Amino acid sequence: IYMGEVIYKPAYLELYKQRFYCKACGETFTAKTSFVQPKSTISNSVKLAIAEKVSEARSEKAIAHDLLISPSTVHRQIKLIAQQVKPKISDILPNHMSFDEFKSTKDVEGAMSFIYCDGETHEILDVLPDRRKNALEAYFNRFSLKTRKRVKTISVDMYKPYIELIK
Repeated sequence: IYMGEVIYKPAYLELYKQRFYCKACGETFTAKTSFVQPKSTISNSVKLAIAEKVSEARSEKAIAHDLLISPSTVHRQIKLIAQQVKPKISDILPNHMSFDEFKSTKDVEGAMSFIYCDGETHEILDVLPDRRKNALEAYFNRFSLKTRKRVKTISVDMYKPYIELIK
């Protein structure tokens, strides 16, 4: 199991899983350790190092190179981290909103992602992987009509689907 770097040198831990048999119920179970999650070959310390390096806004390849792991491992861990920290979607929309789009990743639908924020506080409220009208309608229709009607202004560029969505 790869443990990470110890003073900038790779460190490996040979961990032999011990299985136990319960004579009372006939079940078997595996001993657990705080170093590694069950069914994982990467230590918790490496996972923490990935999370720390992601916060430095570095590429997956650079993080993988620093930690001597594969870029796909870094990518999987970033996805898991994102799922754990994904904010709970609010039922409230601000009075003033701003819409925009940006080029995010190659795997998004329609090549551009959608972002919207509170027009007063500039707090980002959500990022969607698709800026097309159908996807935006599906997203905003989750909010009740009463909630949507409370929005007073929306700042947008001249992108036609945004203007049609506002109506």
